[in-house]
Amino acid sequence: MREFPFRRHKIAADADDLEFADPPAPLFPQTEKKRVSWI
Repeated sequence: MREFPFRRHKIAADADDLEFADPPAPLFPQTEKKRVSWI
């Protein structure tokens, strides 16, 4: 069974420096907030 896409997004959120996946804002509001705080 393949890994779910949200799993990759979660990892991306933890490693903001890599930024290899931009999670959708409506589905990942917490991640979006985190990314904005880093900017």
